[in-house]
Amino acid sequence: MQCTGKAQLKKIKRNGTSVVTYIIGCEKYVSGDKRRRYMKIPDDVDFSLLTSLFDGTHIVSTVYK
Repeated sequence: MQCTGKAQLKKIKRNGTSVVTYIIGCEKYVSGDKRRRYMKIPDDVDFSLLTSLFDGTHIVSTVYK
């Protein structure tokens, strides 16, 4: 079975706590889903840049080597 979902930046909140984690995962992913993959966003990632890349508002104009 091939997934037809698209990559999405998602906010995951732990039940009963104020701890929030962000992941990149399938738009159809729900907590506990074993059929779809996701990746936790490391703490050292520029979250505002990542958000703007996902929503298409950031234009990359510099080539990094």
